[in-house]
Amino acid sequence: MSAKPHAMLADLSHDEASRQAYAATLRGYTMGFLSDANRVICDQVVAPAVAAKGLTGREADRAVVKGMEARDEHRLWQVFSQTWQDLIWHYCMDSVDRQLPELVDRFRDISASAQGSLTLDPDLPLPRYQSAADNHRFPGSYHTETRDDDVRQGAVLDRAAHTYMGNALGGEIHDRRGHTLIAHIRERFPDLKLERILDIGCQNGASTVPWARTYPQAEVHAIDTAAPCLRYAHARTESLGARVHYGQQNAEHTDFPDGHFDLIVSHVMLHETTHSALRAIFRECHRLLRPGGVMAHLEVPFRQELMSPWMKVLSAREGRYNQEPFWIGLTGADLAGIAADAGFVDARMGFQTTVGNGVDAAPGFVPLEKGKSDLSNWFVLSAVKP
Repeated sequence: MSAKPHAMLADLSHDEASRQAYAATLRGYTMGFLSDANRVICDQVVAPAVAAKGLTGREADRAVVKGMEARDEHRLWQVFSQTWQDLIWHYCMDSVDRQLPELVDRFRDISASAQGSLTLDPDLPLPRYQSAADNHRFPGSYHTETRDDDVRQGAVLDRAAHTYMGNALGGEIHDRRGHTLIAHIRERFPDLKLERILDIGCQNGASTVPWARTYPQAEVHAIDTAAPCLRYAHARTESLGARVHYGQQNAEHTDFPDGHFDLIVSHVMLHETTHSALRAIFRECHRLLRPGGVMAHLEVPFRQELMSPWMKVLSAREGRYNQEPFWIGLTGADLAGIAADAGFVDARMGFQTTVGNGVDAAPGFVPLEKGKSDLSNWFVLSAVKP
């Protein structure tokens, strides 16, 4: 087994690694062979039957989903989909729980000599869109605490990301989303001067660290509402030799002063909010940015207007069964229009090619219609405060 990329990553025994590999293989079979078979049925049988009835738009989408859910092939796919995801969570939780006291001690030791900072607010209320559901069927979601100085949820997420996605996100360090958004900023805003950067909804810091490493001269802040993830992010970042100031705050209303940042970013956070929260977050970004500052949000590479019937069935599953209630809303929202309503200009939506290093990346931002519904690229919205 190769050396760990940082000190906070939970170790794996032989059996733990084998169980996680089994769950990942089951995922590959489900999202490969079983998914391909369902796609053929959906696109060539169910969707044409719905179209023949004269249904269109959302009514047609709902009918296709209903038609697929009535078929045994799709029910089998659903069972496998729920099973592999639940197994990944539980297998990763088993390995973290076995060594949680050691991980907490590591957090305390690393924090004692940190170059960055961690500020928690135990009285911060969780927004309902986080407290009412276990996002992605993650037991306890991001915020549940089991002991003092808990880092459990952040540690589980760190292990699960690699098991869930393999090398698609950058292996055990899974920082490609951060590097991809850096590539976007360098491409769209090459002259943007960065002294202060804010990452909102930072989770365990995997996408934050690339910003601190790429712009070591900048003061990098990152916020989230989940204390266990923030503790873990703080220690993880320090163990990687980067400096970030983490804080427990709600991105809808923060305590930073007006015009404080040059750049505000997020990485696959918006789809876990709501329509009203999204608008509040954009208004807060506008308040926090200096004139000429930029906000840029990287999101899941799916858009309702580009989806095939089968992709819309997959999208419906995220909202209905995977505890991602805003998935469909976000992937169909006019984010450029919402940004304009918040006071931004030059708002553009498109797809940015996934990269492993944002510094040396070739240009890769394309209009919506040229993007793909896969992890070869990510949806990005960016806009400027006038």
